[in-house]
Amino acid sequence: LHYAQHLLRQMCAWLAARHAGLKRFELMWAFDAMRARDCGSSGSLSIGTVDTTRDFTHLSRLLAEHLAQTLLPAPVSDLSLSVVDVLPLQESSASLLPQSSDSSGESLSQFLERIAVRLGPEHVRVASLQEDHRLECMQSWQAWPGAGQQPSTRAPLQPQPTWLLAPPLRLLTNRHERPVYQGSLQILAGPQRVEGGWWGEGAHAARDYYLASSAQAGLLWIFSERLSSESHWYLHGVFA
Repeated sequence: LHYAQHLLRQMCAWLAARHAGLKRFELMWAFDAMRARDCGSSGSLSIGTVDTTRDFTHLSRLLAEHLAQTLLPAPVSDLSLSVVDVLPLQESSASLLPQSSDSSGESLSQFLERIAVRLGPEHVRVASLQEDHRLECMQSWQAWPGAGQQPSTRAPLQPQPTWLLAPPLRLLTNRHERPVYQGSLQILAGPQRVEGGWWGEGAHAARDYYLASSAQAGLLWIFSERLSSESHWYLHGVFA
């Protein structure tokens, strides 16, 4: 890493002279002549970034994360570094005010990019909005950074709960067939009728949603099933 950083610093200076950046670079090495026959003569590491950049600090952190997971079967004698694609980079002017001493200068996207290398992309996920009336189908989770531009979605007409229960919790009812959860519930608004899934994607849902208040649990999002032989109540969401 120490010697690769010397090459990386020169590469960033070369890019800065051309007002350019990169989204992928490759570190290549040749193994020492005194090596085992079965380990090959060379190796390489391809590193990509989400955004076009020439930030030495960020690229150095990414390189360190990748090298920490790379096992070298023999000592390395030669190193080389190459830019896969040189891309134009437009940068905003730097601030005239001094930065705080406790600021690391690492943006959220850079942090997620580095953590995704360390933990694996399947362990860093991003929510993608979906056009669906069913609460449990309004978003899907995929490996960061996701599929790029998210589809335009319409804002919901009613307030949406902060937390969803998966699966919804079936509620008990009192002798008046009213739902109870940690005591009696007071219905504040509803019904909001939701129906979807009849086109074959996921389970078909036909529900009437209500905003309910509980003295112990706060504001709740509950629903009753429609078009069912047995009418049941379920707790689906909690408002923070």
